[in-house]
Amino acid sequence: MQLLDNAHQDHLYIAPEQIDQLLDKVIPGLMQFGRVHIAETVSAHMIRKPLQAKLFLDRLKDRPLAALEFHYGDIILYPFGQFGPAYTDGHLLMRDSEKERLILELMAQSPFLETEGGYILADEDEEFTFLYQIVPELEKHVQVYATSAVKSRLYVPNAPPHIDINLEERTNWLAFTFDIDGIPESEIRAIIRSMEEKRRYHRLPTGALMPLQTAELQDMNRLLQETGLGQLQIEGNRMRMLMMHGMHLTDFSSNGSTIRFGKSFRQLLNHMRNPDHLEFPLPDTLTAVLRDYQSFGFQWMKTLAHYRFGGILADEMGLGKTIQAIAFVASVLPDIREAGTPALIVCPSSLMYNWLLEVRKFAPTIHVAIADGNKTERVRLLKQLEQYDIILTSYPLLRRDIEQYAPLSFHTLLLDEAQAFKNDMTQTAQAVKVIRAPYRFALSGTPLENRLDEIWSIYDVVFPGLFPDKKKFHDLPRDMIAKRIRPFLLRRLKKDVLKELPDKIETVQTAPLLIEQQKLYTAYLAELREKSLQYLYRGEWKNSRYDFLPG
Repeated sequence: MQLLDNAHQDHLYIAPEQIDQLLDKVIPGLMQFGRVHIAETVSAHMIRKPLQAKLFLDRLKDRPLAALEFHYGDIILYPFGQFGPAYTDGHLLMRDSEKERLILELMAQSPFLETEGGYILADEDEEFTFLYQIVPELEKHVQVYATSAVKSRLYVPNAPPHIDINLEERTNWLAFTFDIDGIPESEIRAIIRSMEEKRRYHRLPTGALMPLQTAELQDMNRLLQETGLGQLQIEGNRMRMLMMHGMHLTDFSSNGSTIRFGKSFRQLLNHMRNPDHLEFPLPDTLTAVLRDYQSFGFQWMKTLAHYRFGGILADEMGLGKTIQAIAFVASVLPDIREAGTPALIVCPSSLMYNWLLEVRKFAPTIHVAIADGNKTERVRLLKQLEQYDIILTSYPLLRRDIEQYAPLSFHTLLLDEAQAFKNDMTQTAQAVKVIRAPYRFALSGTPLENRLDEIWSIYDVVFPGLFPDKKKFHDLPRDMIAKRIRPFLLRRLKKDVLKELPDKIETVQTAPLLIEQQKLYTAYLAELREKSLQYLYRGEWKNSRYDFLPG
C-alpha cells in the first residue's frame, strides 16, 4: 500500500499494523493543511459513511437498560473497544472518532454498569439524572428509542403549575389553591413534603419521576417557605391561613404567572403598600395642622384598622406621634359614642397630663378623663365610661386596677412608649394583654432592638396572632420575622422628613438675680477664688476638680 506526497512525488511505504494509527490520527491532522492526497488504490478500500448513533432504552425488573449502536450505513458497531478504523470484507471503515467519544463521555456521566449487551442502572436517583439531564444532551447527537416502560417514568405536563391566592369574603382568611397538571389532589401534600425535603424529584403513584427543580415549582416552594404554608393542613388541593400572615407577600416576586393573586387580595396588598390610597378623611380640626408625613401616618393607622390589623407607630422622637394618634381617635368619634366604648390611652405617669393638654389643644370636642387619684375615684370613673371618648391612665395605675379593667371593653387601645412592656414576663406586659379592644396600636420613639423577645412581646400585645407562640417564634428565620412585621411597623426619621419640619428657633432670655440670690452668688464666688489661689500656690491645680458658676 502506498501514499503519495504531492510536494515531492516520493513514495512512502508503511507496515499493515500501522494503518490504524495512520488513518485515525496522522492523516486527519495533516489533511487540515491540505498537503495529503490518498492514492486511488487506497481510497477504493476505504468506506466513508456518516455516523448515525442510536440509543435504545428499556426497563427490566425496575432496572433501566440501555443499548448503544453506531451505524455507518449498513454497518453496525457496538461501542466497545477501539475508536479507530474497522476492517470489514477487506475494506477500511473510517469512523467518526470524535463524535463517538463525545457520546460515550455523556453515557459515562451516569454510573451505568457496562455489560456484554449494553448498560444497566440500579439506582432511581441516577435514573432520574440520566432521563432528565443526560438524555436531553444525548438527543443532540443520538436517536433515542424508548419503550413505554421508560416513557412512563417521564412527567410531561400540558400546562405549568400555579397557585391561586384569594381573600375569602367576610372572613380574615386567605385561600391557597394548588393546580399541578395531571396530579390528583390527594398527591399534592406528598409533593409539598418532597419540596420541603429539598428532593430533586417526586415519584408519583404512576411511577413517573416528577422534577422539582423547575422555576415554577421553585416559586411554589419559596412561597411555602416564606409563609409557613408547609406546616398547615391541606384539604384536597387547598390550604387556608390567616390573612395577617400573608401581608408580607407585597414584596413577593414570581417568575411568570406561577403565583396568581385574586382581585380582592391584590387590592388589599395595594392598600398596604400605599395606605393613602383609601383616602380616609382627616378630622376637620386637624386638616390644616398635620404635616404631609403625619397625614400619611394617620392614613396608615386607618388602613390597618380598616382590616382589623394592629401596628407600631415608631417615628423618631419629635415627629408628632401623639398628634397622629389623636387624629385617629378623632376620626372614630362617631363609632366610639355610638358603642359607648371609649379609647384607652396608657402611657408613663410623667406623660399623662401632656396627653391631656395635647388632646384638648388639637381635638377640643373630645371628652377626655384621667383615671388617677385614689382607688375610689379611679373605680368611680371606670363605671362611667359611656360619658367619655378617651380614658387616660398610666402603666403603674393600670397594673393596680387591672381587675377593674379586665371585664371592660374599649374601642381603641393606644400604648405610648411601648418599651414599657418589651419584657413579656413583667406585670405591665401581662396587664396590657388583658385589655379588650379591637383596634390596638403602640407608639415608640425608640427603635425596636434586635432582641427577638422584645419584638414578640410588643406584637403579642398590639397584634395577637401575628406570630406563633414564643417557642415557635424563635424557630422562625430572621428574614421571615422582618418581612412579617414590615407592613405593621411605620418608622420615619427626622432626616427623612426634614423639609416638612419648621426651622429651629432659639430664644435667649435673661433674668436679673434677686438681692438674696446676688449675696449667695457673691459668697460662692469668693470661696472658689480663695480655693483656686491655694491650689496654685501649692502646685495642686492639676489634680483639682473644676467648679463653674454661671457668668
